[in-house]
Amino acid sequence: MFRKIIQNKAFKYLISGIVGAGTNLGVLFVSTHFLHIWYVVSSIAGFTISCIVSFFFQKFWTFEDVSKDTINKQFIMYGSLLIVGNLLNVLLITWLVEYAHFNYVLAQCVSIFVLAIINFLIYDKIIFYHGKTN
Repeated sequence: MFRKIIQNKAFKYLISGIVGAGTNLGVLFVSTHFLHIWYVVSSIAGFTISCIVSFFFQKFWTFEDVSKDTINKQFIMYGSLLIVGNLLNVLLITWLVEYAHFNYVLAQCVSIFVLAIINFLIYDKIIFYHGKTN
């Protein structure tokens, strides 16, 4: 049963997401708290770095796409999604901090959660989809 859970795509996506979120929040916190960089710039940096890390986790582990022939196309599509996601992330975190008065770390957590759901569907059905039936 444990083996089946570990092989589950949603579970792998969750673990990959935790690694990505940890990267994102780590960069956000260190940049803002210790380096005194504006939280919006820190958020962009954290989101971007975490997305690069996540691409490799998603492609090779979560969606088990070991093909090298499509990696350039996938990375371009992933990068395009990153740009849109980064814009949505900045808009959402700014709105949550400035207008809803959330703490910047909590705002980033909310943004990560919302974007994670959207991204999973796009990764599974478009970017890493090769007519798989699983």
